[in-house]
Amino acid sequence: IKTNYDISGVRVLLVEDHKINQVYATIILEEENAVVELAENGKEAIEFLNKSSFDVVLMDNQMPVMGGIEATKIIRNQLKLEIPIIAITANAFKGDSDIYIKAGMDEYISKPFKDTELIAKIGKILNKSSLSDKNVIALKVDDKEDKNPSIQQDRLYSLSFLQEMSRGKQEFVDKMVRMFIEECSKSLSLLNKHHENLEYERVAAIAHRMGPSIDMMKMETIRESVQQIEEFAGSETNLEQLPQLITEVNAVCQSVIEQLKERF
Repeated sequence: IKTNYDISGVRVLLVEDHKINQVYATIILEEENAVVELAENGKEAIEFLNKSSFDVVLMDNQMPVMGGIEATKIIRNQLKLEIPIIAITANAFKGDSDIYIKAGMDEYISKPFKDTELIAKIGKILNKSSLSDKNVIALKVDDKEDKNPSIQQDRLYSLSFLQEMSRGKQEFVDKMVRMFIEECSKSLSLLNKHHENLEYERVAAIAHRMGPSIDMMKMETIRESVQQIEEFAGSETNLEQLPQLITEVNAVCQSVIEQLKERF
């Protein structure tokens, strides 16, 4: 993969509350010698921007305390800052770009993004094209996956995305897998709890948070189910379908977690 962008020394404010996404984006950026500061939500981002200088903001949209769109409006209208803001979103549906632009954002990128996509977004928005011409080689990784075809067919996930992003670093893959196991277990517990308590808004929020991780692990069998849980719970429609969908997601995720644990 070839990229023509040099973002070394670029000061990035990463506004993201999900641990997996935090680590994933930070590793990509620091690999390119960017300087990363982390804010957990929009309120923290505003506090950082009040006291420090950055070149670009990577802004998640759905966060506790204060979301990305609300924070962006404050940055533009109250702080009067023109700093480039790139939305990082789990759902980039048609028409979403208009919402981001109207709020004051300059660009957006969908999770899970590839390293070259993120670097290109930042490079373009900061006019850093043609400053370097680096060849990024995706090295073969010992992925520890079974080579027996009959066993492979039983796999409910794939590490191909992480392997491509790892640039040959097995420790990157292992770190992301361990974090997925931890975060997915927590998400399942919360998903079940909120559903039992009929807290549909929270059910939708948990499903939304799970989406990028499900995509990252290429768990195609439940991708649509997770999206439907978010949609149905968020709009409080088709609620009679939620138990079956949640049961399905629990079963697949638990199976994947057990298979992943066998790697270590």
